[in-house]
Amino acid sequence: MIIWQYISIGLKVILAFIIKNLVIIHKGTAIAKFKSTMYLAILTSAPMGLFEAISQWISSNGGYIFFVLLAIAIDYGVGIVVHLKKRDFSIKKNILGVITKMALVFAVGVLFEGFQFLHPDANIITQYLGLILRVMVFLYPAGSALMNVSILTNGSFPPVGFMNKITKFNKDADIRHFQPNKDSDESN
Repeated sequence: MIIWQYISIGLKVILAFIIKNLVIIHKGTAIAKFKSTMYLAILTSAPMGLFEAISQWISSNGGYIFFVLLAIAIDYGVGIVVHLKKRDFSIKKNILGVITKMALVFAVGVLFEGFQFLHPDANIITQYLGLILRVMVFLYPAGSALMNVSILTNGSFPPVGFMNKITKFNKDADIRHFQPNKDSDESN
């Protein structure tokens, strides 16, 4: 049985439960009506609480979400051009690749956002960890897009130095790679 069949069976069971309890609320005794009302309230409260928490997070992090999705879209578009240029474009691999990238960004993003709730007090460590994790989630599609742009420009854009900083960050997750070097600031 494939997963969609299990989902279909589960939805049918839930729907039957809801209909049964709605009928009891309409026609049952006072105690049966009370019990059915409680069952339906309990059934809907957990998903609605989760929906409210997700909606609140999306509302407060809209900019971050927008730029991660924009990075995926840009990577997708530039990736198509790169593969057309290489003459190895496959629509099946292309669609599978973007779905995989979106799923990984979503899954890792959710896991990383959860790290920030391990310690309830906002402190410098929590803020730093949150920044690093968000940069990592963003750089996965953005770094891929920049690599594709580099392929299209034969390495002339973005600058090799910047691409090296992304590569170093991907190796050790040290955000300081993106800070200007003090030696180069003093010489200018």
